[in-house]
Amino acid sequence: RPQPKKKGIVGIMRSKTKYSKTSPAPSANNPALTPLDSMPPHSVNADEQQQTPQVSFSRTTKKTVHTSHVTKRSTQIRAAIALSCLIISLVLANYFGRGATGLWITHHTIQRIPGTTSVKEPPVLHGIPGPFGRATAYNGTFDIPDLEAMNILLSPQIENFADWKIPFPASNRTDLPFFWHVPKSGGTVVQRILGQCLGLVEASSQGAGHNEPSLQIFETSAGTRYINVDSTTLDGIERAKNLGLAESGLADAMFSPYVLSVSGIFNPIYRGRMFAIFRHPIERAMSCHHTALQENPDLVDMPLAEFAAKRLPNNEMVRLLTNKKPTDDLQEDDLFLAMEILRRKCVVGLIDRMEESLIRFHGYFGWYSLMVEGVANCQAELLAPAHDLPVPLQNSEAWNVMIAQNRFDLRLYEYAQYLFDLQGGNARESSY
Repeated sequence: RPQPKKKGIVGIMRSKTKYSKTSPAPSANNPALTPLDSMPPHSVNADEQQQTPQVSFSRTTKKTVHTSHVTKRSTQIRAAIALSCLIISLVLANYFGRGATGLWITHHTIQRIPGTTSVKEPPVLHGIPGPFGRATAYNGTFDIPDLEAMNILLSPQIENFADWKIPFPASNRTDLPFFWHVPKSGGTVVQRILGQCLGLVEASSQGAGHNEPSLQIFETSAGTRYINVDSTTLDGIERAKNLGLAESGLADAMFSPYVLSVSGIFNPIYRGRMFAIFRHPIERAMSCHHTALQENPDLVDMPLAEFAAKRLPNNEMVRLLTNKKPTDDLQEDDLFLAMEILRRKCVVGLIDRMEESLIRFHGYFGWYSLMVEGVANCQAELLAPAHDLPVPLQNSEAWNVMIAQNRFDLRLYEYAQYLFDLQGGNARESSY
């Protein structure tokens, strides 16, 4: 017998008296069989709505509470990780400072350009290599200022020079040694030693007159090699920057008196390494007077005091470091800025300690490995003592004028003497 078609709820509600033969008739004693029309409207659905949501709400509540706990715990873990990373980064930045970590990574990942001068990596040393235990150069004529406590900010361009305390990466070509050529301070001798004796490729005044569209290495009749840019003029420095001298890796050393202009050649990856020779300002003044007499004999009859007042540069070292013009007034803050540049950026040498200074330069830049047979003799010949120029008597008119013209340079020179002792390990770092 075929089964009757199932009726929907609407059909059942309309069928008031139609039941199967096997189903008992509805009665008052059997409420379960009460016809649907006699039941309260939506009574079945109301029961279902009263029961089902209770179970569903209970399950949803448990799930929601569990999810909120997980989310809260995850948020706490993330916050703890973020705080830990912040603390670690601050500690590393404070400990290493000034990009030392990034520079170390750069120095050990960028490969040296083939075909350039090969030097060995210097050993790890405490301070700058050199004969320790020598007599100190600084005689303590003025109080050493606590520059670190002053928090002197250097310009972003000056920061393109690496701090001297960061070891020089001699195994690659990322950093270029830059010799700050202070006039009349023995810079020409250093340039000859590096070019003629050690055979380094230099960027200096030898590159004057070249206008090739790209950087090239040329060789003189004497055998010294140089880059085709003149780094001793402002136009030549701009040309070197446009041609990418720092990134090229072609030069082994660079010479110039213009610190701030040269700093624009470098960048945070390809940095400059500053070193210099310092001389007493009175001796520099007398050397300027001697050169002027050779170039213009008519100046012989001019008194030395008058020459010092009219023709000598005024605080030339401080002005070169701070980029101040000869007509600009200098303040003590300019002196402190010049000192801070030397304190952080410069490997210091002294003309009256030239041999010891060269040993420090060779050790710091890894040039000691180039001291092959014949180099020592070449260097000794160039270091032959020259004739000492006469110095005016103290408290004489010429002396007093020279002192007045170089009062900031005198303090900067004495500070360079202090740094020379400090870098060589002959001075305490408490006031540094």
